Amino acid sequence: MLSNAKYPLRTQKVTSAAISYTAIRFEGETSTSGTPGASSCIYECYLFSNNRIEINFGSWNNAITGAVAGFYTAAGTQLAAYSPAATTGFVFTPNSTATSYTVNSSNSYVTGAIVPRQALDAGNTAAATWPPTGWTSIQNGNVDDGFLTQALNNNILFNNISQNIAYIGSNFYITFGGGSSNWSGLSSTNPALDKIMMNSGDRSYQRVAYKNGSK
Repeated sequence: MLSNAKYPLRTQKVTSAAISYTAIRFEGETSTSGTPGASSCIYECYLFSNNRIEINFGSWNNAITGAVAGFYTAAGTQLAAYSPAATTGFVFTPNSTATSYTVNSSNSYVTGAIVPRQALDAGNTAAATWPPTGWTSIQNGNVDDGFLTQALNNNILFNNISQNIAYIGSNFYITFGGGSSNWSGLSSTNPALDKIMMNSGDRSYQRVAYKNGSK
């Protein structure tokens, strides 16, 4: 359409659509025990339907930064490198097969764009009420060396395998293809599953929740 003085050409505002996700909120401790509502290590992990992953850390014990962290295959191939830290968000953008990720730190992922880090949905510290508004509790009580099974709202591709379940380990890792309660000798190959590791070691969780949504 041509514009003229009487009928100027209008520009159409384009807005990006929100991306659906399953989010996991984890409240745990670096030791093997803790009290629900008083955990010192908090993260929220968003698994998006377009295969991007956001991990946003709240309170986090920086003394454990030497522990194993990163995205790994069962055989130990590293897919992404990062260093968890308090009040820091990471966005992981995969290649076409999700066998390698570009990592952006101090960021969040909103309506298909990498933006400056936003606060955790349920706060940087242990939630005052449980479950937090909009979340569904799947754990409320201390567990040492266990895991939870959570179905995903949409399949995601991880290491070129379509996954529809995330297994949330008490020892600060999320695995795909199966769960694990391994606690000793954790490494890029242990547990022998595709995994996201977050300063993994002999830890514990006190409260875990999930929610499905879009942002």
